[in-house]
Amino acid sequence: MAKKILMSFLGRVSPDENGTYKRVSYEIEGEVSNPSALFAIALEERLRPDKTVIFGTPTSGWDMLIDDALLERVQGDETEIYSELELIQRKAKVGPLAQADLDELTNLLTKAFSVEFLLRIIPNGFDELEQLQLLKLMANEVGLRDRVHIDVTHGFRHLPMLALTSALHLQSVKDASIDGLWYSVFQGSQFPAKAVKLTGLLTIADGVRALAMFDKDGDYTSLSKLFEKSEPAGSNLSELLKTAAFYENTLNFNGARAQILKLNSAIAQHRNNLSVELQLIIPEIERRTSWAESPDVVDRMTKIVRRSLNNGDYLRAALVLFEAIITSACEDRGVSVSNFESRKIVQGELEEYLVETRSTALPYYSELKSIRNSLAHGNEAPSSNVARILGDRVSLGKNLSETLSLFAARRFKVDRSAR
Repeated sequence: MAKKILMSFLGRVSPDENGTYKRVSYEIEGEVSNPSALFAIALEERLRPDKTVIFGTPTSGWDMLIDDALLERVQGDETEIYSELELIQRKAKVGPLAQADLDELTNLLTKAFSVEFLLRIIPNGFDELEQLQLLKLMANEVGLRDRVHIDVTHGFRHLPMLALTSALHLQSVKDASIDGLWYSVFQGSQFPAKAVKLTGLLTIADGVRALAMFDKDGDYTSLSKLFEKSEPAGSNLSELLKTAAFYENTLNFNGARAQILKLNSAIAQHRNNLSVELQLIIPEIERRTSWAESPDVVDRMTKIVRRSLNNGDYLRAALVLFEAIITSACEDRGVSVSNFESRKIVQGELEEYLVETRSTALPYYSELKSIRNSLAHGNEAPSSNVARILGDRVSLGKNLSETLSLFAARRFKVDRSAR
């Protein structure tokens, strides 16, 4: 069963601060907390997690945590518990604590908070190895699909960056939901201190990752998930992108184009109501779908081929490039580009012309046709040369790129005056 988990960091307090942080109240999502020196304690009371984990170095202010989190919660005349707490507190004030020392506090903390409450020693995170160790320690405390809150108020100043990285890591490896990335701002005489939720940073990071995924495979589905979280009511943006992805993945580029044009219109209509995170990435989405704006079908197909080659999607590149050549020939001939019989006749005329004129483009056309058939139908390569091209990623990419260059230079155009 998924748990709600709060993870926080414990810093080190200098002697001129009297060994503790100032006890203040915090405004958390409109509610004011009880006074606390540590924001994590106030946040724990507000969130009521199933498990709280405090990370700190051996020299962090563990004695301050004991003061703030435990001594006030000991109920009745529990002399033995007070004695144990004071012993650990004295050890913390004179030197670094070990994990074994902190483990002694676990049962006391769990009893005081009525939830699982853990303390973990972590490295300083000053080099790459220590940073990776910290990410592993944080991941060890999270189960599959847990809901996680991370407080970055206290601790070293570089820890918030590692915490953000940890949040992204947990989303990927644990399918965790990062429900809160928290930081408390205390500005001198301002009371209560303000709790800031930095989860928008994760949304921005999601956008960057979605763009990277699209650049890798050309599938709009990764982009559509961004809109699902914060699209304006009635805008239908995510569904338009999903449908565009379906059409493009089934090579129905006219259908995909129609959905993208509707998407662009909807974005223009709702632009002022888009979240800040979406507004940051909308220009990049528009740039990546700009092929649909071209009124010329061959130009649109050519742009798709170039994008597919950049993505290493050689199957799509070969299929679309071959059809682009036939479509261009149909336009030159003045026949319907969408009529199967017309395309078949024009294809035959083009092949006949390339053979009769001994065109230097003929080998590229023949190789493209064979590559297309082999990739689309799983046919055995008809020649050793085509088998060589299909057997090597670099050779295939180079061959398709050269064929595209010839097509762009109109080398597959039928010159009727030459016949």
